[in-house]
Amino acid sequence: MGGPAVPVAGEVPAEGPATGKRGKVVAVRLYPAEWEAWVAAAADEGRAEVGRWVRERITESLNGSDERGPGRAEAVAELMRTRAELARIGNNVNQAMRYAHSTAGGPGQVAAVVELTAAVEAAAAAMSGLRQELAERL
Repeated sequence: MGGPAVPVAGEVPAEGPATGKRGKVVAVRLYPAEWEAWVAAAADEGRAEVGRWVRERITESLNGSDERGPGRAEAVAELMRTRAELARIGNNVNQAMRYAHSTAGGPGQVAAVVELTAAVEAAAAAMSGLRQELAERL
C-alpha cells in the first residue's frame, strides 16, 4: 500500500523524489552537426544547458504536453526579438515624452507630439498584427 509508485510507460512525473537529486545518467553520442543543431535549438528556446533542455523536451513529449509545432523555434526567436524591439520603442517614447513635458509648448512641439502619437499608434498596430501571427504559429 505505501510502497513506491510504479512508473507507467509514457508518463513521467513532473517532479522527482523529495531528495531532488537525479541519479541516472543517459549518454547520447552525436555527430558535431547534431550537437550544433541541439545547441541552437536549446538557445532558440532560451536554454543554455543542452542536457536540461533535452530532458524537458522528452518529458513534455512523454507527458503529452509537447505542443511545439513546425516553426515554433523560429516563432519564439521572433517573439524575443520583437520584445526587445518593443522595449527600445518604449524607451524612445519615454524619452520623447519627458522632453515634451520639460520644454515650453509651441507650434513645433504640438506638431512633434502629434507625429509621435501617430508613430506610437502605428507601432502598436504593427505589434498587434505580429502578436496575432505568432499566436497562430505557436
